[in-house]
Amino acid sequence: MLALDHAPTIRLVITDLDNTLYDWVRWYARAVVSMTERAAAIMGCASEPLYDELRDAYASRGSVEEPRALLDLPLVLGHFGDRAAAGDALEPALRAFAQPPADTLRTYDGVRTGLRQLADLGVPVVGHTEANAPNAMQRLRQLALERRMSILFTSPSQRGRTDERGAMPQPIAPAPEFVLRQLKPPLSKPNPATVLTICRQLDISPSEVLYVGDSLDRDIAMARGAGVWAAWARYGTQHDPDDWARLVSITHWTPAEVARAERAVPSGEHPPHVTLESGFAEIFESFAFEPATEADAESA
Repeated sequence: MLALDHAPTIRLVITDLDNTLYDWVRWYARAVVSMTERAAAIMGCASEPLYDELRDAYASRGSVEEPRALLDLPLVLGHFGDRAAAGDALEPALRAFAQPPADTLRTYDGVRTGLRQLADLGVPVVGHTEANAPNAMQRLRQLALERRMSILFTSPSQRGRTDERGAMPQPIAPAPEFVLRQLKPPLSKPNPATVLTICRQLDISPSEVLYVGDSLDRDIAMARGAGVWAAWARYGTQHDPDDWARLVSITHWTPAEVARAERAVPSGEHPPHVTLESGFAEIFESFAFEPATEADAESA
């Protein structure tokens, strides 16, 4: 972390979603366990072979957030004969993914109070995610966070991913006052041009923007490269060991990517300006927040 000799003025906050506003690892690991164990019970088979085949399916898709990949697994197709029959029989398992046990999806400390305080100060907050857009919207809606943001910027890699393979059942559309903007290639993490494009679209100088994220390699390095202020949500790298182990067991990430995520040590090249140890609201300890100008508000 760098030592700030003053409190920079911030007029726009860009925040990552997963593992920054809420514990995505906890939510995902427990959702996929609920789905897979229910499917195994319906099929009368062991669950571990299903996890193994899910890992291969997610590797080919490049994403773990595709629950309906379950219907394409060799074990499932062999058991039910075709995808349509599998979909009918395993509908309770897919529901279990969309609606995991209560309290599985929850915000981190300081998120709700921090977003509310930013709103009271007139400082706009926009989300930025590379998660599947319908899934991300559903999580924001379930947590009642959608109303705390004006815009959600999504990755170009999500184009065309709203079909049955890419979206959770019955994806939730954004509220009328909420804007969903899709960035164009090659604007994705960790390309600094991604953040600069968001700044230009909202007509705010990068020097007045704070980016909050949990990933040193993808969020913080990108923010520093764009010349905006970077707050590392270190609290979002602390996971329940069982949840993390389950995620790693089926993830499409490479071993090197897993190792970097587990190490989570700032580098000398792109250190965060501020490290948030225990909660989102710690941003108020290091930055001064002021309302956006009238032009900014109109752009947003």
